[in-house]
Amino acid sequence: MIPFTRKKTLKIMVFSEKIDTLPEEMQEELIADGGVKVDSEVEYEPTFYTDLDGVEHIVTEKNKEKSNWNLDWRE
Repeated sequence: MIPFTRKKTLKIMVFSEKIDTLPEEMQEELIADGGVKVDSEVEYEPTFYTDLDGVEHIVTEKNKEKSNWNLDWRE
């Protein structure tokens, strides 16, 4: 049995572009993690909160920790 090189393994994992430019440590980490590279797109979909007055607010990292959204959520 012929052992696979990092480059061959990464090609099988669909890391064909820029393999030679990846640091050896990163190549080893990708191989250890396993799997196959896929193209993906992440879309942000905001969360909304409507207060008791009917006003709609976008929930953000800054305001999502408010303890009582129904009464105290005013900035």
